[in-house]
Amino acid sequence: MFDIKLLGSTKGDIYGDFNDISFDVNGDVDVISGTDRVRQDIVKILITVSGNLPYVNYGTFLPKLVNSRYTDEKLLSSVNDEVIAAIQYLVSNEESIDGDEIIDEITTLEISFEEREVLINLVATTLSRKELNLEITL
Repeated sequence: MFDIKLLGSTKGDIYGDFNDISFDVNGDVDVISGTDRVRQDIVKILITVSGNLPYVNYGTFLPKLVNSRYTDEKLLSSVNDEVIAAIQYLVSNEESIDGDEIIDEITTLEISFEEREVLINLVATTLSRKELNLEITL
């Protein structure tokens, strides 16, 4: 299954703007598949504010945390729960039959705060046993 490739900056997997479409050298829309598509799907759901129509269950509250000060340790648990719920949503709505595009398990999920940033270290494995490593900075 293919998806449109979106642009972003290079500091971490979720740093910068992801609201622009990527084009190849011929001016055609870039597409991605496999583990690259799953990685982008994870980033997209985490940076989308939940509750927006038409997919009210898609997204998280994480974008609302941008530029906030983090002092509450309970927030770590909430971020952890949001990431897990987002991954579960992706798994339950995945239509691909390609084992590279189906998340099988989360093997590592570490959440930490640094000044005004939430740092998420996520390692997941696909059905085809490929590992996805994401270092996400919000």
